[in-house]
Amino acid sequence: PSNEGRGYVLRRLIRRASRHGKLLGINEHFLTKVSKVVMEAYKSEYPELLEEQDRILKIIDAEECKFQETIEQGLNILQKMIDEAKKNNKNTISGEDSFKLYDTYGFPIDLTLEILEEQGFTTSIDDFNENMKQQKLRSKNARNIDEIGWSGNDNSIIKNLSETKFLGYDKLNTEATIENIFLNEDEEKVISSGEKGIIVLSESTFYGESGGQVGDKGIIESKNGKAIVLDTQKNKNNAILHYVEMVEGTLSVDEKVEAKVDLQNRRDTMKNHTATHLLHKALKSVIGDHVNQAGSYVDSKRLRFDITHFEAISKDDLSKIEKIVNEKISLGLPVNSKEMSYKESEELGAIGLFEDKYKDKVRVVSIGDKYSQELCGGTHVQTTSDIQMFKIISESSVAAGVRRIEAITGREVYNYINNKDLLLTEISSTLKSKQSDIINRIEFILAENKNLEKEIKNIKSNDVKKDLEKIINSAKTIDGFKVVTHNYNGLDMNTLREIADTIKNKISSGVVVLSNITDDNKVNFVAAVSKDVIDKNIFAGNVVREVAKLTGGNGGGRKDFAAAGGKDATKVPTALESVYQIVESMLK
Repeated sequence: PSNEGRGYVLRRLIRRASRHGKLLGINEHFLTKVSKVVMEAYKSEYPELLEEQDRILKIIDAEECKFQETIEQGLNILQKMIDEAKKNNKNTISGEDSFKLYDTYGFPIDLTLEILEEQGFTTSIDDFNENMKQQKLRSKNARNIDEIGWSGNDNSIIKNLSETKFLGYDKLNTEATIENIFLNEDEEKVISSGEKGIIVLSESTFYGESGGQVGDKGIIESKNGKAIVLDTQKNKNNAILHYVEMVEGTLSVDEKVEAKVDLQNRRDTMKNHTATHLLHKALKSVIGDHVNQAGSYVDSKRLRFDITHFEAISKDDLSKIEKIVNEKISLGLPVNSKEMSYKESEELGAIGLFEDKYKDKVRVVSIGDKYSQELCGGTHVQTTSDIQMFKIISESSVAAGVRRIEAITGREVYNYINNKDLLLTEISSTLKSKQSDIINRIEFILAENKNLEKEIKNIKSNDVKKDLEKIINSAKTIDGFKVVTHNYNGLDMNTLREIADTIKNKISSGVVVLSNITDDNKVNFVAAVSKDVIDKNIFAGNVVREVAKLTGGNGGGRKDFAAAGGKDATKVPTALESVYQIVESMLK
């Protein structure tokens, strides 16, 4: 199951079955049970169902669990929308509301449509799609706005610029002519020092962000001026947009300039991009062929790779995946690219991503002797040994059935390992232990700490018990029973409860209210009331609640025992003093 193509059809079927089960009154997860019956019925025609049974059932169960988490909240909100529309004699909800259900609560639009149809309602799919489009545009524009103060994507001239010839696969520097300059979304002839804008060249070696790979950085300069390229984007026609900040002089339209891509930034980005191809192949080898790319982000610092998978990847599997990638790096496999027809790429077995619509001519990036073949327009290293090292630093969930792996390569791995080593050295020094003995040393310290805490607790408990007679003797008598109050410092709640019970048993008849101010200045209260006093309608929960209120807190509990928390430790003495008045008022 996924959010694309056939995978999405499968996800919809699972979700629809789950929802209709709920409508029939089945509240627990049931799809795996039904699936087992189906597998058994079709095992002779489809033996692979039983061969893959465990994996299939895990996927179905994970999908059902995720969907149940989503559906409860979404159904309530959708029903409120429907009820509100009915009040206004309408039979439609807005596309904006449908999008809000999807965007905020993860409620799928196909399910919204199905439920609306059942109740004779509709929604505007066009408005829903427009909201989706605007959200994607806002996300895409965000970084460009940070770079130059505006995105340029709303400018009709920029949007309609024709394709720029890209030379960056074969070289990093080139001479070109400035064709367009844009400042504050207006087309200008000159850009001057201190200004930020967009420069379009007759041809460029700068890679415009696409396919998950970020745009290049670098310099555009002439004898008259110099601009720093902060980012590179492309419009819908593949015109390359250089987002620049002028640092010297001026640059003008029709001026000859030299465009220079930042070599180190490009090299590090290429390492990470080629590493994603190796990672993709390793994931399929270790986890299974059902794994497909669901998204990626590649820059000079790290790579982020999203895959379709139904559960967390185990540490053992991550270790195997990392090992495979590093083995392929050490082999120095050649990395080649070739343009061919889409049909040829299919015959070659090249992987196409996201079920994209490809042009007749596509670019296939191959690693080794057909080890990995993917349709890709990005930039890559010449051999896998250029990547140097590969390290997975995290694995997490980003959506239902989608896992995210973050990794680093090259010098970033060295920095990562070096920082870990420095941290280990610092820990070793602090613990006064060899690095090889750190775990044993930590375990010893934790055990020793636990024993010391136990000793301290026993000492405190013994000290407290010694003072009990004194505390009991200071009690006041109201209506024939004793009322005992006292404040402690630094006790835990269990000890405080034990003391309250002990005092109650010793006095036989009465009310006990104890407070405790913790080491971090929090306030705890407990109250214990004997049975005969309960018969006088004095309940522990009521007493402790009123006392706690005087310190800005609250609480309650049973008639014979209750607890509460307070906020203002300075008001504890006054609160304890008020216990007598509170008890007396309850007698009236």
